[in-house]
Amino acid sequence: MDKQEHSRLPLRYLLFILTFLCAAGIILTFLYPAAFQTVKNQADSFLMPMQIGLNKIGGNMADRYTFFRTLSTAQEENEKLKEEIEKLQEQNLILYQQTYELADLRSLLAMKDRYGEYEMVGVNIIQRETGNWYHEFLIDKGADDGIFLNANVIAGGALIGRVTYVGKNYSRVLSIIDDDSSVSVMSQETGDFCIVDGDLTLYGEGKLAFGYADKEAKIEPGNLLVTSHVSDIFLPNLAVGYVDSV
Repeated sequence: MDKQEHSRLPLRYLLFILTFLCAAGIILTFLYPAAFQTVKNQADSFLMPMQIGLNKIGGNMADRYTFFRTLSTAQEENEKLKEEIEKLQEQNLILYQQTYELADLRSLLAMKDRYGEYEMVGVNIIQRETGNWYHEFLIDKGADDGIFLNANVIAGGALIGRVTYVGKNYSRVLSIIDDDSSVSVMSQETGDFCIVDGDLTLYGEGKLAFGYADKEAKIEPGNLLVTSHVSDIFLPNLAVGYVDSV
């Protein structure tokens, strides 16, 4: 008990002293306002630089906090944008592949509609000669797939060559642009016959040599040339190309 009372007495005295000082300060403020204002001014002049400094420190800290918060937000948004870009790139790649496949399927469908009377086998080129043009190349189908010697090969709706060797599961194709290739054709517009040959001086331009037409032939530039029915190797009415000049 003595210890508890001893510890409580100073608190009571302290509270009494603080109350007295507050009351005295209030009374003095009313009795001597000018003196109080002077003291206040002096205190303000002493504390103002400290307050300004504290305000600057607080402002700098707030600016830094805002900067780092904005930077963190920007980094998060940047990561999200990167993810979205990757998704869009992946979607674009898929769309490109689908568009390419759709164009390929449309081309095959067009060939099937045009040459529906012929039995066709889809093939892929697995090897070709070096260079820009396919003089001779290998395809991934052979005798087991129904490929036979001199079978006609078309791509993009036009004749591109014939099979010169047949293996079990692959075949060799000679392109019509080769120097040893010769195709009997006729103008689809006029029915006039002529011959187109592979030519080293023209193949770089994507052209074949045109000749052996009758003097009375009415073949003109722009006419579509198709394989003729007199050929013993090429099937009739296969598109070969358009006449560039006569």
